[in-house]
Amino acid sequence: MRVETTVSPIAVIQAFAVEQTEGQPTTPQRRDLPMAHGDAVLARIAGLPRRLGEIVRMIAYDEARSTAGVASFREGSGRQ
Repeated sequence: MRVETTVSPIAVIQAFAVEQTEGQPTTPQRRDLPMAHGDAVLARIAGLPRRLGEIVRMIAYDEARSTAGVASFREGSGRQ
């Protein structure tokens, strides 16, 4: 088992290790640690589409302003 591949916080990994060294009686507590981390990961995943949407809107906004600025510059230089 490679706990570090779960990208769990250090405190969770340390608590898991302590519980694991205490053996079978700590199985429920040991199970609860990765389950809680899994819930946190799922919550972050659920929020990613909204964050990505904001990033896409920011890019589109900047591209529109940039394109409008280039068009204005060209129009202005063509009249001189």
